[in-house]
Amino acid sequence: MSEQIISVEEYEERLAAICLKGAGASFPRRFRDRQILYRSIIQTLDRDKKYSEPELNDAIQDWLLNIGSCLDMDHVTLRRYLIDEGYLSRSADGAAYQVSEARMDSIEFEPSIAAIDPVTVIQAAKDRMAERKIRQSMRNEVFFTKKSKLNSSGGHTQ
Repeated sequence: MSEQIISVEEYEERLAAICLKGAGASFPRRFRDRQILYRSIIQTLDRDKKYSEPELNDAIQDWLLNIGSCLDMDHVTLRRYLIDEGYLSRSADGAAYQVSEARMDSIEFEPSIAAIDPVTVIQAAKDRMAERKIRQSMRNEVFFTKKSKLNSSGGHTQ
């Protein structure tokens, strides 16, 4: 598989890593990570719909709320990036926006990525993080319970 093709695994892994960094995370520097973010935004849009600016702003704000909440980025800047990178096209009069199918870029995505719901990817990653925290908490509890028992028995087990 080509270096330029982003696989399903990379897409899901990187999207979660970027979007769950923590509040105030800066926009990714890596080109591939930016492309993954742009693609995840586009996947929340209806490819056949022509959006007015307020409709598109609402859709991007929804993405920021549900997926990219940790990013320190506003919807206007994201909209500009999506246009500049060729993910969105704008009508000549600037009144309508549409998902662009004619992106000419060096990055390609595996076709099956089109079926991935970015919200589901983020929620699954949050669930995995919560499970890890619970397991770590349980391990810590067991460790401290054993340590406490050893200390109370003078360090000797019976």
